[in-house]
Amino acid sequence: SQAPYRLLFLGRWHPNKGIDLLLDALALLDSDDWARIERVVVCGGGPLEDLVREKVSAFASSGRPVELRGFLAREEAEQALLDADWLLIPSRIESIPVVFSDALKMRCAVVAMPVGDLAGLIKASHVGVVAGEVSARAFAGALFEALRDSPAVLSDNLDKAAIQFDLPSIAGEILKRWDAAE
Repeated sequence: SQAPYRLLFLGRWHPNKGIDLLLDALALLDSDDWARIERVVVCGGGPLEDLVREKVSAFASSGRPVELRGFLAREEAEQALLDADWLLIPSRIESIPVVFSDALKMRCAVVAMPVGDLAGLIKASHVGVVAGEVSARAFAGALFEALRDSPAVLSDNLDKAAIQFDLPSIAGEILKRWDAAE
């Protein structure tokens, strides 16, 4: 409910997913920002692996709490979301990524780029922070904002949004509409 916060990137290390933008954004944070971060966990793998490893190593060398993990099994990914305060979605191209709905189901607030349906969903449900544009500097600004506002203030909104992505709730609503149409 208060700083320092735990941040999580869970996705492919591919240009479309913006892992490079995230790492560049983290490099733009100052010491005051880093004092509000307990750790940044970077999970996944992909074609940008060399770049990711190099930049995470540089963060570690400078004493920044950035941890590198590989691909996670389903249970590990669920636990990572439960352990995180903020899920980071720095994608350049997206619609509604599965990790977004997974985060909501786990009641994890989101920091995202303004791409696809993400910006509208996050703003409409008040479940996170959206960058002003797709750039490392804008994502750093969104991180700055997130780090100064506890994700706990989004708790009620996250609870409501979780229901929208809950499979049994969705199936029940479909059945209800089906019955009403008959």
